[in-house]
Amino acid sequence: MNAKYDPEKCRELIQETIDIEFFRTICDPVRSELLIFLASSGELSIGEIAENFPQNRSGYLDI
Repeated sequence: MNAKYDPEKCRELIQETIDIEFFRTICDPVRSELLIFLASSGELSIGEIAENFPQNRSGYLDI
């Protein structure tokens, strides 16, 4: 079976025109839930957002 299109050229075109890292980022379950929450909730303070997404952040800061 002969391909109509050159797979390597298609790959290059996709990599040049689509921000793959962006989609990887928003496909993370927590990030996608946060994005949906923000889009449906309107303007909120960081405290109000944090109340809805409780997480242990103690490991993030190395002081």
